[in-house]
Amino acid sequence: MTDQTDAPSTVRPGDPSFLDHYRRAWSSGDEDLLRTAFAEDGVYIDTGMGHTYTGVHDVARFFRHMLRFSSDTLVDFTSIVVDGESFTAEWTWSGTADGPLSLGDQVHPATGRTYSVPGVAVCRADACGRVTYHRDYYDVRDLARQVGIDL
Repeated sequence: MTDQTDAPSTVRPGDPSFLDHYRRAWSSGDEDLLRTAFAEDGVYIDTGMGHTYTGVHDVARFFRHMLRFSSDTLVDFTSIVVDGESFTAEWTWSGTADGPLSLGDQVHPATGRTYSVPGVAVCRADACGRVTYHRDYYDVRDLARQVGIDL
């Protein structure tokens, strides 16, 4: 895994290539690449699932969990609004439910069904462009419905 001190600088939110960079970090399946996008003390909040992940190691743990649920996951960031080091981005998360999905205290088996769920991320980055705060908002019931899980 990449040592944060040796990791290349990330692209800042105001840079025209930022959305592509952040999409690749979330969609490549490359944990090391995702780690370079987050600050060492970065926080990821998944409001749909009701979980908070603190620190790059915990965010990477979430990433592995996400890929176990959907190995072909794609997070397509479609628009961004930047204000200094803060940004809000619209996205669509899609893929195939080819692994288990944990919802609350229940684990649902893979259904093999595809999904495409819209959402928005409210974020902040440090002076190097690494994300310090990322909070996702999306409808987890829509995800469950699309993959064939009754809630």
